[in-house]
Formats: sequence, C-alpha cells, structure tokens
Amino acid sequence: MAYLPVRRNKLNNLLRRASLATILACLIGILLWPSPTKGMPGIQFALPDALHVPFFLLLVVVLYGILARGRIRTQALPLAAILGLMVAIVSELLQPGFGRSRSNSDFLYNLSGLVTGVSAIAAFTGARNARRLSACGAGLVVAALLALVPAAHSRRVQTVIEEKFPVFGDFENELEEAAWSASSGTRIERSAEFASMGRQSLRIRSPAGDYAGVRFAGGTRDWGGYRVLAFEIHNPGDEFLLGIRIDDDGGGGAEPRRYAAEARVKAGSNRFRLELESHRDAVNFRRIARVVFYTGIGEPGREYFLDGVRLAEATEFRD
Repeated sequence: MAYLPVRRNKLNNLLRRASLATILACLIGILLWPSPTKGMPGIQFALPDALHVPFFLLLVVVLYGILARGRIRTQALPLAAILGLMVAIVSELLQPGFGRSRSNSDFLYNLSGLVTGVSAIAAFTGARNARRLSACGAGLVVAALLALVPAAHSRRVQTVIEEKFPVFGDFENELEEAAWSASSGTRIERSAEFASMGRQSLRIRSPAGDYAGVRFAGGTRDWGGYRVLAFEIHNPGDEFLLGIRIDDDGGGGAEPRRYAAEARVKAGSNRFRLELESHRDAVNFRRIARVVFYTGIGEPGREYFLDGVRLAEATEFRD
C-alpha cells in the first residue's frame, strides 16, 4: 500500500496550507477590524501603530510559507514582498470604510515590518555572505528603532500625565503638550507669557471660522472624586465667548455623551471655576475622555493664553 504515505503527505501539505491561510485571514481581519479612533490623540496610538511592524513581519513570513510550498518556490520571497506591499497599501486605503483612520505613519510602519520580514527570511534561507547578513542586521535594527522610539515617547508622555493628574494643563513639561491637539487651523505652543501656574502657559492662536480651539485627550480618567474644573485664561484682545466641552467615552458599550458650557473671556486675566456636581447626569464622570476649549460659529481670529487646567474640590476656592 505504497500510496498511503503519498496520500498522507498530500493531506499534511493541505493541512499546513489551510493553517497558513487561516492565519493570513486572521491577520487581514485584525488589520481592518474597527477601532474607536474618533477624537483620540496621537499618543494613544503610538504603541498600537508600532505593532504594525511585527504584524507585517509575520504577514510576509506567512505569505512566504504559503508560496514556498508551491511550484514558484524560487520566486516565493519577492512575490511575498510584493503581496505584502499590496496589502500595506490597500489596507490603508480601505481603513476609513472600516471605522479606522488612514495614516502615512501607519504605512511607514507597515513598510518597516515588510523590510524586516524579508531581511529575516533572506538571512535564514541562504544569505551566507557576510555583507548580506550585515545588511539584514542593519535592516532589523532600523525597523526596531522605527517601532520602539515613538512607543517609548508615548509611554513617557503617558507617565507625565498620570503623575500630574488631576492637573493636566500647567504646561511646565514639554511632554505634556503632546496630549493637547489643535483643531480647525488653530496653532498652539508653550509660552513663558501670562503663566498662572508655574512658568509656562499654552499660547492658543485660533483663526476665524467655526469651532476652532484645542482639546486635551490624555486617556480616559475618573473625575468622580472632583467637583470643580478650574482654569485660567489671559486674553490680550477683545472680550469673547469660549465654549468648554467635556466628553466621556461611553464605557460598557454605551454611546459617548458630552456636556457643554460657555465662559465669557474678558480682556486681561480671567479665573474660571466650572462646577461639575450638578451635571453628573449629563456625562459619566467616571470615564472622561477629553476636554475641549473652542470658539463659536463665525468667530474672528483669537489669541489667548491657557494655564492651570485642573480638577479640584470646591473647598479649594472658598474664601
């Protein structure tokens, strides 16, 4: 019964290919799986973005494993690289349709993972020449740095935010600024002018238009033990109306909710204390995701200095 070993080998090959195909399908599914990226800052995604490197490394290895078992095994590596590159490009083009965001930095991470995978396969499947091995090693080092440096920076930013909470806007540490982002053409920078807490403030220059401003989104935080959102603004120009919005992240599958208020910013220095207690039905103060400061519809360009953004007990402000 000589045909039994042959049939067994064919069955084993079929199972191996099916396994590799299943892994490939899972990888593509993970790449396109919807994620809640709306309104989140870049620092929240530095580490997940860096994970694109090992993801595409594994992808090219799986593709090579599938192709190397067929009749085109001699061309398996370049074909795996081409297919991986096509996945990297097409996946970024398709991501907006799957609830994710398109990103040039993501594509660079994808490309880095592909280069790393191709280099590793070449090194372990016949690259015996010392120069080729050195080139593969250099590629691995560069890819690792591309992945780890932004992730390490993200971790440092997150550490600063966690250490300072419930203060999240005194702007004394340059890393803190990474948790603040501008919208609608607004420009922001740390400034030594008009600081109310420490030596630095955040200079905000918003253009004419609708809802221009800044937001803080340093990760979901528990505001449940605090009663006041306090902040100071210096306005070197005319009086204007500033909107303040507090968003929760939903949590537990619930829809995100928001609470909005307004503050009249007079010329000169202003101290604001937004009482939170009576608004606990509006948002989930146990899961606050972001705070937004913005000007209204049709507002002219504004320049102002924000500082001392913090949570506190109401007793802190009693006379």
